[in-house]
Parts: sequence; C-alpha cells; structure tokens
Amino acid sequence: MRKNHIVIHHADSVDGPAANIAAIRHWHVDHLNYADIGYHLVCELVGAEYEAILGRDWDRDGAHALGHNQTGFGFCFIGSFNEAPPPDAQLERGAAAVRMVMRTFDIPAAAVFPHRQFNPTDCPGHRFPWERFVKMIGG
Repeated sequence: MRKNHIVIHHADSVDGPAANIAAIRHWHVDHLNYADIGYHLVCELVGAEYEAILGRDWDRDGAHALGHNQTGFGFCFIGSFNEAPPPDAQLERGAAAVRMVMRTFDIPAAAVFPHRQFNPTDCPGHRFPWERFVKMIGG
C-alpha cells in the first residue's frame, strides 16, 4: 500500500544513551517483538549535530501509529516535549528531513500529522511547536 502521509512522534524520553535509535530499536525488537524499529526516521543528537537517521526501510509498514502503519511514514524526534520544546537545531533538522520525505513521496504539508491526531496520546508532546513546525515544512 502506498504511503500518503507522515506521522510525527517524540520518544518521550531525554536524548542520550537510554533513548536513541539503537535503544529504541532494541526495545521494539526485543521487548515488543516488532520486526524492526517502528519508525521510518529518527532525529537525534549525534555528537554536536542533530541527524535524521533511517530506521525502518521505506517500503515496509511501520509500527508507530495504530491504523496508520501501512499508509503513513513514522518520524520520531528523540526527546520529551511535554515540559520543554525541542531545541531549534533539532526542529530545523527534523523539518528538513520531513521536507525530503514529502518531496520524494509527493506528500503535501497538509498530510503531516501529530501522532495525537490518530491515537489517544499527547505525542509529540504538549510543548512541541506544531504550528511553527508546519510552517517550516511549507504548510
């Protein structure tokens, strides 16, 4: 099935050794019995810079938003954004990566959604600057 939207998440934990793409992949595979990490892209701090890192292959269904795993790409920002917003550098890097996915798969900004729109969660966090992020991706 063709993916036609992007679902934005946060890891809901502080960026670092306990919350990075490797730790999330380990949790998803070893504890939740997923085939791989549930997200297609993860944005995390690597050294002194934020990076968008490939998670699950593009052509595989995700495991990130109930009812949207076949049709939506999962994009996770590492961090917890209920108390504080993401750092500007992370938001900018994440927005650039989301724009790349949008261009590659012809997905409009109107088809980029917060996880909370589909499932009963606060994800990507109460302090995630959603309106600003939408403007950054061209919405």
